[in-house]
Amino acid sequence: MGSPFNPYRQGGGQPRFVFGGGGLTPGIKGLIIACVAMFLLQGLLPGWNLEGKLGLSAEGLIGDLHLWQPVTYLFLHSTSGILHLLFNMLMLWMFGTELERRWGTQAFLQYYLFCGVGAGLCSVAVTWLGGLLGASVNPAIATIGASGAVYGLLAAQAILFPDRMILLFLFFPIRMRPAVLLMAAITLWSSLSAPGSTINHVAHLGGMGLGWVYLHRAWNLRRLWHEWRWKSRRKRYRVVSDIRDDDRYRFH
Repeated sequence: MGSPFNPYRQGGGQPRFVFGGGGLTPGIKGLIIACVAMFLLQGLLPGWNLEGKLGLSAEGLIGDLHLWQPVTYLFLHSTSGILHLLFNMLMLWMFGTELERRWGTQAFLQYYLFCGVGAGLCSVAVTWLGGLLGASVNPAIATIGASGAVYGLLAAQAILFPDRMILLFLFFPIRMRPAVLLMAAITLWSSLSAPGSTINHVAHLGGMGLGWVYLHRAWNLRRLWHEWRWKSRRKRYRVVSDIRDDDRYRFH
């Protein structure tokens, strides 16, 4: 029941749809409180220019050595409306609560920050490389929001619960892994077709990709190779039970 609109069979064989991941866990609650508090400060103290000081930009991080920005940008959101904050906090609750219950608060926050900070650094790296290659990029534009970390949570859901059913865009039933891969494809297409968009698609893809790297320990190439070989060999066999069911063997 940890994903949004998770259907499961009950009496009578009818699916029941459950919204969200249940009650707030300590880590999720703390993150939401921090983001809401910063949102209120941004609105009440516009003259402080919190977005410029705490948001993440290539100029701020590389030029001015504002080393706190890869962390602080995660807690800022657009004040032009409430949808940016509301959507990210809703996704954080939907997809994060089950992960925190499964891993524990410390491990969950470690993963969340790894994806969020890494997503921001990916964005800065692309901006910096684009400037070196002569692309028309503005290194002073700041990135704000928790979306990169949230996309890391989506990657974790796809890895841990690949066959779980969700309602994509609230209408289309689809399994978790294809849904997340579809979202990644849409994000990649958007980044290539609209490079000047106000949405930082690079950070989204960075958070999702780093989530995959983290959970697969992909930096250990030898271990990754051995796991791939084991899985490829396993597919050649089938496990057969010695219990007959309607004269047919059960296997997986």
